Amino acid sequence: MVRFTDILIHLLCIFILFAGTIIIIVLDTPYLFFIPFIIVIALKIYFERKKKILPYVKDDFAELGYELLSERPLKFSETKTTMRLYTGVKINDIPIERYGYLKKITRVFTAKDKDGIIHELQATVTKEWNGSNSIEIKTDKIISNENS
Repeated sequence: MVRFTDILIHLLCIFILFAGTIIIIVLDTPYLFFIPFIIVIALKIYFERKKKILPYVKDDFAELGYELLSERPLKFSETKTTMRLYTGVKINDIPIERYGYLKKITRVFTAKDKDGIIHELQATVTKEWNGSNSIEIKTDKIISNENS
């Protein structure tokens, strides 16, 4: 789920922040300091929503009995904001719970099960440190039934 282009995008964001900071210092205009940050945040959100993970998780969903047809990012109305209390224990300034996974992405997948029923699955795919994907299906809505 981590591609070479993702690394290039992160390097581009770092360059934008660095170059923007240098330009702002040279021009002596500190009130423009927020512009590079807005650009970087917008780029990160855009590319994170645009990322396609379907080819990476197709086999994992097949083990669960689903054949994936399509994927899409969550709509704003589908996102759920929860408040969690984090522990204050950190290792190298990274929370301990972060060491459990590499990347977490939530998507809505359209999938067909072995009976021919088409489902809309809201699932969280977690890339573990050992390279495997763990899938947590949050909602399962039946779209159509080909048998009836």
